Amino acid sequence: YVHTENNDIDISTAIDKLVSFASQVQVDEWLTLSKAEQAWHVLQTLEDQYPFKREVFYQIQDEFQKHNVIFLLGPRKCGKTVCLQQLSKLPNTQYVNFRDISSDTVFDDILSSIKYNLRKIYLIDEITYAEDPERLIRTVAGYYEQYVNTETNIVFTGSQSQALRQWGSLAFSSLASYIYIDFLKYNEWLTYKSYTEPTEDNYREFLLTVSDFYKFKSIKDYLQSCIDETIQSNAKSLSVLYGSECNLVDVNKLLDVCYVTLFTLHSNVSIGSFMKPNYLASDVKYFFKDTSKDYIDEKIKTSFVSRYSKIQKQSASEFAQALMLLRNWGLITVTNVTADVNDVIDISTEFNKLALGNSTVLNFKEDLFRRFNFCIRYPMFYVSILQEILGPNVAIDPPLLASIVECHIRGLLPDRFAVILHTNDDAEIDYVNTIDNYALEIKSTDVGINYEVFKTLPKQYRHLGLSRTKEGLSKSLTLVPYYKFAANSQYYLKDNM
Repeated sequence: YVHTENNDIDISTAIDKLVSFASQVQVDEWLTLSKAEQAWHVLQTLEDQYPFKREVFYQIQDEFQKHNVIFLLGPRKCGKTVCLQQLSKLPNTQYVNFRDISSDTVFDDILSSIKYNLRKIYLIDEITYAEDPERLIRTVAGYYEQYVNTETNIVFTGSQSQALRQWGSLAFSSLASYIYIDFLKYNEWLTYKSYTEPTEDNYREFLLTVSDFYKFKSIKDYLQSCIDETIQSNAKSLSVLYGSECNLVDVNKLLDVCYVTLFTLHSNVSIGSFMKPNYLASDVKYFFKDTSKDYIDEKIKTSFVSRYSKIQKQSASEFAQALMLLRNWGLITVTNVTADVNDVIDISTEFNKLALGNSTVLNFKEDLFRRFNFCIRYPMFYVSILQEILGPNVAIDPPLLASIVECHIRGLLPDRFAVILHTNDDAEIDYVNTIDNYALEIKSTDVGINYEVFKTLPKQYRHLGLSRTKEGLSKSLTLVPYYKFAANSQYYLKDNM
């Protein structure tokens, strides 16, 4: 529970650090207690700070009945460690954080438990900090293969989900379970806040305050920690982790790309056209049209135009590496833009070709924004950028709300083999899933929904339209208020209307 950067903390120092949190504890005759007793009371208080249990907590408990080994995956600081600490209260459970201890003794215990069929749960956090984690995971897999009836369970997690997924797949194949935890979803936030149903008002409250749940500081600090963790996992891995290279980027280049994704969301043009200052200023200014003109002109100049000009100077390899990192960290979505539902490019494959110096179907810097749509996956990060530009009291009003809603909805849906479909009459369908055969128009108002555009799709496709208040079936289009869809997207995608 006590972490220091150099990982060589002793017991006395640990007790002192715990006692430093004494202001959170209310115990009679506090001053008569020894330091060790004070530290124990603090520890109990800190453990009780997380009474709210997320959906994944119960999902893991259910999964213990089906699989011995679970890999808990998700973006950095989304709640994986808190979930493990909550699970550690279960009987016969041991929580281990490899930031703080050596791996040798723990893995000896794990292997012994598997061999002798002990009913025990090991919760292994920050596995990428162990010595040779890939080998350790393979060794554990070998023991499970040898002792197939063991009742020992393990949960592996860490900040680099891509590395864990690859190591787990190589070691366990289909014998392990992979559970994904996201940043706090809108429906979970409603439960956390004790709201009975989604509304427009509490949806806007969610956008502006969900970061408080994580004590989120800034997107820049978050991105720097992602770089540091990626370097750590790359150094520990024996196999190549495609798309995790970060030798060409730094935190400012990643920030530049995050900014550029915000308003290319609505502008499928060549990068050259988009980067023209007048075009850019006009496009960005539209989203802040209720703000003072002089004020927003200066903000656009010092934020978006400045950062976009830096993007122009990046090489294709630098820009591609930044985009791949952001996607692999789960922070952005990448959607095909096409006039044909069968014309889908796998951008991961194309980026890997570019990284290896091979030919790619893209004329990269010219075609990228014309062929793909990029947007930030989580509202928390979108709002963080807006607050850096406009200050902490930014208002989420139309049309800015529409932009955030579109990013949020895209983030809830898979982007692989999904397209934004342009029709022959220059209309557009905002999202088409070419695997599960459904399409969405994403609006936050009751106007502008194009019923006719869906006629261009094959007959097997379901049609959904997100609006402000309209709900039900209209002209073969299932209408859903956007905030209700954000709270329970899977319900509406299962054709429950």
